[in-house]
Amino acid sequence: MTRREIAKANFMKGYNCSQSIVLAFEDLLPIDGKVASKMASSFGGGMGRLREVCGAVSGMFMVAGFLYGYDGPETGDVKARHYARIQELARRFEEEHGSIVCREMLGLSVRHDVPTPEARTKEYYQKRPCPEIIGDAAEILEQYIKENPVPEYFDITDDEGTPTGEVVERSVAHDKGIPHRTAHIWVVRRKGDSYEVLLQKRSAEKDSFPGLYDTSSAGHIQAGDEPLQSAKRELCEELGIAAKDGDLSFAGRFHINYEMEFHGKPFRDNEIAFVYVYDKPVEIKELNLQKEEVEEVKWFDIEEVRDGCKKRDASKDKGGIFCVPMEGLEVLMKYLGIA
Repeated sequence: MTRREIAKANFMKGYNCSQSIVLAFEDLLPIDGKVASKMASSFGGGMGRLREVCGAVSGMFMVAGFLYGYDGPETGDVKARHYARIQELARRFEEEHGSIVCREMLGLSVRHDVPTPEARTKEYYQKRPCPEIIGDAAEILEQYIKENPVPEYFDITDDEGTPTGEVVERSVAHDKGIPHRTAHIWVVRRKGDSYEVLLQKRSAEKDSFPGLYDTSSAGHIQAGDEPLQSAKRELCEELGIAAKDGDLSFAGRFHINYEMEFHGKPFRDNEIAFVYVYDKPVEIKELNLQKEEVEEVKWFDIEEVRDGCKKRDASKDKGGIFCVPMEGLEVLMKYLGIA
């Protein structure tokens, strides 16, 4: 699902307009979704049905604060830069809706509405433009984030993947080969006496191994996050699989350490990968791929993948269609009981 679709679906479930936006970007926030939802709960209906600033707009501002905001008693450029971001988001929203004020967009004559919300009936949704307004706000914020990438920070770890208490920005970690953590998820299914694995074809825009088939889903573990939490998030973001508690089995971990060149730049990867297995039924046609990360997915016989990786590692040019780390595949095969 797109963030627009997620935000609209949140509203249709009963979340208020502000919560709908915040929860559509929950995966980017440094706090738990329930905490974020509570924080946004006061801003529905134009701030507690006061019909002032639209709750969807307030939701955008809250997410922007988490991603780009400051946390000190700033008075100068830091505050000015952040307020400029907020005003830019408001400008983009006003361009589409003419206002950021709830009552003006809804054509209400009342200034402060009664506190009791209307029942969420079929008639309510038919007469209110709120779902589309919320969807527009989600699209505006998503586009702004794409144009203004948020720096990623990782926990620096020891060789066992235990955080040392220090953090490092993503580009620095890959420039200097500083150890950090990743989560690797293998989607598998039985095929006769063996197994098939679902591999993703990496986007041509990826900073490493563009256009090659890789582990089903994988991603960096953000600073402060836990491996399982990150694994569930990556699986949902990249493939649209919403794994429940207990759906992912821990298979082990391994160390990746290499230096290569991609897009004309040196890339030094030094990561401790935590490996998980997902063996619930999966239909490719039902997946929702994250196009920025994944071009397509395809089932492969696990023996074919192992043979392809062996040939790749034995060749001088490291050619072939797979960029699956052999160590990760070995962890998976050991878990599955394949010699």
